[in-house]
Amino acid sequence: MEQKKIFFYIIIYLFVTLSLWHIASSLHSGEFSISKRKAIEYEVIAKNIIKNGTYSRNGVDPSGYFPPIYTLLVAAAIKLFGSSYEWPIVLFQLLITIGIGILIYKITSETFDSKLAGVIAVVIFSLHAELALAFSFDIRETGIFTFFLVLFVYFLTSKNIKRKFILASICAGISSLIRPTGVLLILILMVWIFIYSRKNKDPIISIIKKSAFPSLLVFFLIVTPWLTFESLTLNSLVLTTSTTYGQNILKGNSPATERIYPLIDVDILQVTFDNLLDKKGITGEVEREDYLKKLGITYIKNNPKNFLQISIIKFLAFFSPISTPIGHGKVFLNENKHTVIKDFKIGLINIVYFPFMIILYLGVMMMIIHRIERKTKFLSVLLITLVIFTLNHMVFFAETRFRYPLDPLIIILAAGGYYSVLNKYLKKEDRKNKERGISIE
Repeated sequence: MEQKKIFFYIIIYLFVTLSLWHIASSLHSGEFSISKRKAIEYEVIAKNIIKNGTYSRNGVDPSGYFPPIYTLLVAAAIKLFGSSYEWPIVLFQLLITIGIGILIYKITSETFDSKLAGVIAVVIFSLHAELALAFSFDIRETGIFTFFLVLFVYFLTSKNIKRKFILASICAGISSLIRPTGVLLILILMVWIFIYSRKNKDPIISIIKKSAFPSLLVFFLIVTPWLTFESLTLNSLVLTTSTTYGQNILKGNSPATERIYPLIDVDILQVTFDNLLDKKGITGEVEREDYLKKLGITYIKNNPKNFLQISIIKFLAFFSPISTPIGHGKVFLNENKHTVIKDFKIGLINIVYFPFMIILYLGVMMMIIHRIERKTKFLSVLLITLVIFTLNHMVFFAETRFRYPLDPLIIILAAGGYYSVLNKYLKKEDRKNKERGISIE
């Protein structure tokens, strides 16, 4: 009964705090609105699905630009609610964000064997303004993707859930159909299965039979229908859940990237890429991405030193306490065809973001210093997840928004750090009271 009460209070608390963040953001912008920067792209495909049954960006040519789940969600919302579709999605995402909060509480309380640690984690999560706004009030896939990532971690770290590897692979499959980086979860799962089995001294052949093979099978059963659909409609073999692989590697690895990253959003380079492809007469979606991928890989091969340098910058940007891209401005080519930034302004979001991230990272440091027991399983999953996601973005490109799904896991770690300090203080006070003959019972 006590657990149900805690969940109820968490739900109410998160609903109120998340709503307050939106009100605060609206007061700052002067408009009570929803962020639709990415929504327009989803909306276009969604309307084409409803109008003529085509998964298309221009209404004619098929597309695999976005994985299907969030696009279909937007399509369903438009079908049911028409032009007012945004608020039902926001309400759904608000519930999803509360679900993330519940999972954070569960993982933290089980990892550190303390309900107080779980509550601390939820409080820290609620104070993360960027997550509150990105997960709930931004029409994009970030919040839903994060939910399945955290659920994935919950299945791998929970003590009482049977068939956890299969459940984790289901989360990996679903997340891959929300965001292409979701495919990394199946890699994380395979590494974790290996570690888990080695820990339990299971033979490798037994691992494959009992855990790895069924998990991979479930994953491919989930993603294969979409890959098949992409391949058939695009008339080309497609092995990714999104046809953005080429532009993403070039956005992170080009001479232009060196000059604007991480100051300005590299998505701005998309216009340059489109112009280049139009001049070349390359029109097919897969052909365009293959060509851009070739350019990106060629740059890496020809500039290994620059690639290494910018990879280090990507790493620092990924975990930076300053929100990246750092600001905004105008980008254009000068007479020497070099990328130049003008009218650069630092983003105001860092006024709130920077102090919060410092507090978060201090908690992580406390966790490392105090070396709390009963943390091994979660830490191993966290470490594997952080390493694989970080390496991925060091190859492609890294921005704060790509780290958002990992922040709940970092919050759990920080909560453990603050709990360790608080617990140590409480124990010290309890000893003092006992020495004085004072009892709180």
